[in-house]
Amino acid sequence: MLRSGLAGYPELAADHILHEEMQGKLEKTVGNLIRRLNLKFRDDSPTEGDSEEELKEKIVLRSNAYQTLIQTAMNLVGREKDRAGFDDEKTEKVLDEIKGILADWEELEEEEVSEIEELDSTAAEGTVNVLIEEMKRIQGGVGMIAKLGEEANDELEKGRTAASFVSAMEDIIQDNVYYKWDKKGCANSETTTQ
Repeated sequence: MLRSGLAGYPELAADHILHEEMQGKLEKTVGNLIRRLNLKFRDDSPTEGDSEEELKEKIVLRSNAYQTLIQTAMNLVGREKDRAGFDDEKTEKVLDEIKGILADWEELEEEEVSEIEELDSTAAEGTVNVLIEEMKRIQGGVGMIAKLGEEANDELEKGRTAASFVSAMEDIIQDNVYYKWDKKGCANSETTTQ
């Protein structure tokens, strides 16, 4: 998961948890991912003496770390978690851990932005802005995903951009009529008549 995520394939990395074999292993697996990403995130802190290329590499690495955890969280707020057989209580605990580390990283980045002249925003802000813009482009900006992106954008908190994005998406997705409908089994092929 770590290598795929940091190589720029966060969705692929996040999808590794969506298997029945992960039942009973979710907390440990995501906890290990968080610890390893946290080490990379902190080891690759931008410094005043970094060249433009070094800064870019560090920002891309951090963006990939943010995306990996955000995509992992998105897999845990939707129906995918139920299909994989994850327990709601354990899933919520994992989501809290993800939101916690995202907030910690952004706090660290806020300090760095204030100290390093070449930085004008956090990787968290840039990452979330890109994700929302990608959502808004789907179906020419008129589809349900675009609407979800706009709603999430309205809920972002300065200084907690990534964590608030995850919280907003969790609320928006789980409040969606299609999510509720599917959760009740209305969209389950076993309950529909032919």
